Amino acid sequence: MTRRDSDTLKPNNVWTLLTGWVEGLLGRIIAIVFVIVGLVAGVVRGSIMGFVLGIASGVGLFAAPTIITNIVTATL
Repeated sequence: MTRRDSDTLKPNNVWTLLTGWVEGLLGRIIAIVFVIVGLVAGVVRGSIMGFVLGIASGVGLFAAPTIITNIVTATL
């Protein structure tokens, strides 16, 4: 590993990569899977709570980078 290769492992670059994944196509696919699994769990249990949990998980996954960024950059 050369000196320049180690620049890609800086925390800011990793954060940008993860944020891109979560807010991009991968994050949307994971959110859809959460909703489908929640829907199936709701049908099996005879309750809408599984579906609600799936929706909440998908929205939480999509909104997490923005919330974390706002918390970290907040000033008093």
